[in-house]
Amino acid sequence: MNNVKLPSERDSEPSYIKEEPLCLIWRACLKDGTPVVAKLYRHRGLFNFLRGKLFQFRAGREFEALKILESNLVPCSRPLGWEKGYSRNYGFYELLITEERVDTESIREVLDSHWEVLSDSGNLKELFAVIRKMHELGVYHGHLGPKNVLFRRNREGKAEYFLIDLPRVKHFSRSIAGTDIALYDLMKAVAKLERRLGYRFCEKILTEVYGLDEHGVERLYKASGYLQQKEKTDKISRISYNVKVFMKALLTRVKHLCTAEAGKGKAG
Repeated sequence: MNNVKLPSERDSEPSYIKEEPLCLIWRACLKDGTPVVAKLYRHRGLFNFLRGKLFQFRAGREFEALKILESNLVPCSRPLGWEKGYSRNYGFYELLITEERVDTESIREVLDSHWEVLSDSGNLKELFAVIRKMHELGVYHGHLGPKNVLFRRNREGKAEYFLIDLPRVKHFSRSIAGTDIALYDLMKAVAKLERRLGYRFCEKILTEVYGLDEHGVERLYKASGYLQQKEKTDKISRISYNVKVFMKALLTRVKHLCTAEAGKGKAG
């Protein structure tokens, strides 16, 4: 696909970004010289592969979500294609190809080396504006941490952000901005940013740029574990969020399949 070879088919060792038993990510180039990032998901067996076929493959979900973001001018890694298949070296796999965003660094790298760049709240406003646009399109990132957002300055010196790596993405038929699902996305980003930038650093941006009201802000910080509350009911657990996201995504998928089947029936 797109002239990108699997690592075992290459003449030389690829430039790995991530190398784990079930996930490989490496840099490559297309024949026209376009720099790309290739991501390969491995399946433990045929059952997991068939489950992906039923509920959509991760690479397929990520590709479709990135297409939605790109078509609506939300800065992200540009999707070029994806495929599923079987390889003797990797078994059943999924492969996603995206164009590499050059001259960027992850927010995690910025926080580790020169975090002062982000200490100016003006530089973070664009990030939360991007996240708001994503949620308004019904896209739930699912893994919105500093390592999955790229940063750079444009020619005018303004901060630019790009959303990448959406293996847990879910797409809903309506806006999720301000909902519990969106708060879980925000919680991951805010908690890790404020470990370096300071407690409640993002609060004003959350209200002015993202549009959370006072109640939403308090719920987010409680969910982040910052406010020490004795009542367990005040804490929103990660498990409950994951179950809620999965069930809503499953219902959306079933509704989509039923609509498609109904459309085929009418056409027949």
